[in-house]
Amino acid sequence: MSKLLFLIVKYFEIGLMSFGGGLATLPFLMRLAQKYPEYLTQRELIDIIAISESTPGPLGVNAASFFGYRNFGVLGAILTTISLVTPSFFIILILFNILEKYKKSENVQNVFKALRPASIGLIAAAAFSVFCLAVFDKQWDFNFTDFFSNFNYKSLILFTISLILMNIKKLKKVHPVVFIAAGALIGILLKI
Repeated sequence: MSKLLFLIVKYFEIGLMSFGGGLATLPFLMRLAQKYPEYLTQRELIDIIAISESTPGPLGVNAASFFGYRNFGVLGAILTTISLVTPSFFIILILFNILEKYKKSENVQNVFKALRPASIGLIAAAAFSVFCLAVFDKQWDFNFTDFFSNFNYKSLILFTISLILMNIKKLKKVHPVVFIAAGALIGILLKI
């Protein structure tokens, strides 16, 4: 299978299986990075998460565009992005008519109630994985023997300081872009 076709198929699968929005694509992207580092390394994934979360657009779409572009230029960016969003587009088209017809049904309402915590669980798992990738120099596999050897103290300190500053009452009015830019500048200066 050609490399471009491989990426198209993988991003189609990610788009088909990632319910819950952009952050729900993270477990799938992480698995892709682990299995196929020639297309996407974990370090690149962390970088694109940081960039995607600080730029307009959904994380999954930004990541698909970035990796498609990195591997195959503009054509790759367009095709991987289309591959990622196509399943959702058709699922919504199909479900819209069904949901309109049965939106007042108690069973449909129960399905939505059950989907909310499942989506939150996917997002929480993705957030924890991103946190681990950000504060460890490689994917931590919960092996405590190498915990401290791979621990990135600078990242954890920057995270903690940012979290504290963003929750100070006087600083809550500061636009998030200021914190993002400061974090980027500190990352460059400290080579985090």
